[in-house]
Amino acid sequence: MTDEVISTDRLTMQRGRDVTNHPETHAFAWGRIIAYSWLLALAAIGLSQLVHLGAHEHLELPLPLHWLRDASLAVPAAAIAIVGATWLLHAARPVARDRLRWAVIASIAFALLSIPGAELHALLFGAEEAEEHGWLLHTALDSGSVLAGSVAFLIPVALLVGIPRTEPSTRPSAPASAVPPSTLRRPALAGAVPSVTHRAEPKP
Repeated sequence: MTDEVISTDRLTMQRGRDVTNHPETHAFAWGRIIAYSWLLALAAIGLSQLVHLGAHEHLELPLPLHWLRDASLAVPAAAIAIVGATWLLHAARPVARDRLRWAVIASIAFALLSIPGAELHALLFGAEEAEEHGWLLHTALDSGSVLAGSVAFLIPVALLVGIPRTEPSTRPSAPASAVPPSTLRRPALAGAVPSVTHRAEPKP
């Protein structure tokens, strides 16, 4: 009887461990990541173009087309920054402090990735302003404007909408028993009652 009850307790405890030992997992919400990437690129590149409004390129385009062209080229960098920040904060809680951390990390990452992007842009389309101000000042203006635009966009989005990931879920290795331990012990205890009663009977 005692061995059966102990084995039942061990089985119940093991099933509980199978559920609790699996940490909460998050998955990327790819639809929101794509939307965030496009909106981030449009916001940050738009502000950067306003800062460099007097610059001239080899092939001049109307301002809306110029904005859409540069923003579309920046979307991959924005996606890398957003995915990287989301991966770093995979265990973050849905509170304002952790959402702000995500927005700041993604903004800094996008600003750093915009530096080689600006070099590629100057190589493809030319930029007279880079020759006038020098490379260091031009890079600081570009990355600083991208950082300001990213922070201005991502912080409200993070606080109002959230980090682009799914809700946490647990993945137990085996389904836990819904029967409480006290119920599992009843067959062993019930089988012990007749034997105790039989031993108490006097011999004829």
